[in-house]
Parts: sequence; C-alpha cells; structure tokens
Amino acid sequence: MTLPVGSEPELLDLLRRFSTMAEGLRRSHERLETELREKNDLLRRRDRLAELGEMAAGVAHEIRNPLGGISLYAGLLVRRLEEGDTRRLAEKIQEGVRQLETVVHDMLVYTRDARPACAPCDLAVLVREAAPSGEGPLRVEVEGAHSAVVAAADAGLVRRALDNLVRNACEAMEGRGTLTLRLAEEPSRVRIEVADTGPGVPVEDRERIFNPFFTRKVRGTGLGLAIVHRIVDAHGGAVRVGSSPCGGACFTIVLPREARGTGEEAHAA
Repeated sequence: MTLPVGSEPELLDLLRRFSTMAEGLRRSHERLETELREKNDLLRRRDRLAELGEMAAGVAHEIRNPLGGISLYAGLLVRRLEEGDTRRLAEKIQEGVRQLETVVHDMLVYTRDARPACAPCDLAVLVREAAPSGEGPLRVEVEGAHSAVVAAADAGLVRRALDNLVRNACEAMEGRGTLTLRLAEEPSRVRIEVADTGPGVPVEDRERIFNPFFTRKVRGTGLGLAIVHRIVDAHGGAVRVGSSPCGGACFTIVLPREARGTGEEAHAA
C-alpha cells in the first residue's frame, strides 16, 4: 500500500495518540484491578472482624458481673485486713481485677455499634490536642495543623482514635524519641499521620495489627488499634501502617471530607 505524499506525519501523530490512549487504558485497568482487590480484602476483613466482635461482646458480658463481685469482695478484704502478707495478696487480687476490667471495657467499646454523629469539625484542633506535651526525652512535632482543616466527622471518635495512636507510639518509643503528627489536605479527603522513631512494625505483622487481641506487648489488651480501625472504617475512611522516614512506625488515617458511613459504624464513646 502506498501512502499519499505528506501523510507520514499525520500517521505518526495518529500512532502516538493511539499509543498514549492504550497506555492510559492500561493504567486505568491496573488501577481498577487494584481498587477491586483492596475492596474485596476490606470486605473479607469486615466479615472476619464482625465475627470476632460478636464473640468478644459475648465474652465481655459473661464475665462482667462475676468480675464486679470479685472486685467488691477484694476491696472489703483490703479494708478489713491489717498490714501483712494476707492483705498484700488481697491487693494483688484487686490489681488483677483492674487489669481484667480494662480488657472488658475495651471489648465492649470495640463491639458497641452506633452511627458516628458527623458534623463539620476542625481536624487541626484535634491533632493539636492529641499531641502530648513533649516534656523530658520525648520530642513532639506537629505539621500542617496550624490552620483550620474542616471535614465532616465525629470529633469525639476521631480524637479517641488519635489518642490511641499517640499512646501506642509513645509506648513503642518507651517515652523517648520523636513523635510526629502530620495533617495534609487533599481535594476530597484529609490525611493524618502519626509517626514515631521506635522499633517499627514488622512487615509480617502489618496485616494482623488491626485485628482484635493481636499484640506483641507484654501488657495490653490488643484492642487499641482495632478500635482505631473500627472508628476510621465507620467514617468511610481507611487506616494503614508503614515505616516512618526515621525507621519507626507511621500510621496513616485517611478520612473523606464529606460523611460517608459504611453501615457498620462503631461508636467508641
């Protein structure tokens, strides 16, 4: 086939446009595949966490009443006994009961279902309030939270999630190091990062770290991060963990600017 004179530039331009269009379609296809895979993973995770939540609620209600009785009688013993080994044993019972009461409380918080009371709130204020004083060997940095960043959210729930992440970071660093809270705006969403200079989260633990009762700590209920996940998910957002530039952990919360509940909302008040 013989091309008309002068047609080569037009053909090359057409080929370039076709190549650009094909590349765009390929990228769109890969992006859609990734989004579909992430949504399927999220649905499976929600189903699994819902089953764990039901089990946790049942266990918490079963042990709450007898635990209250043990606490009451241990307190009576402590008040009536003189100083000595027997009283110290009763005090140890009280200490154990307090630890169990913390577990029960966190279990009930995690399993409590309610729709977040979303209203326009300034996330910059919540980030600043969540930052600890930074006294002693702990250094605290706050970035991007010096002017108003408004989104539709339940301020109490978001503050609880931030408090849990900050507490987790401080415990990981054992009270020393640098804690960074970073707030960034995007057209349709807001991103909050809580980064530390601690030991970080091993890659093999990152898929399980938001599961109820999963923890590497010697002490703790393993529900703090599960509650964070539930709160963020209730707002139609996402939370993930990665590595901070300093080698520690970096937890990222992404919240939509407009309220978009998932239908599985959890109110951890």
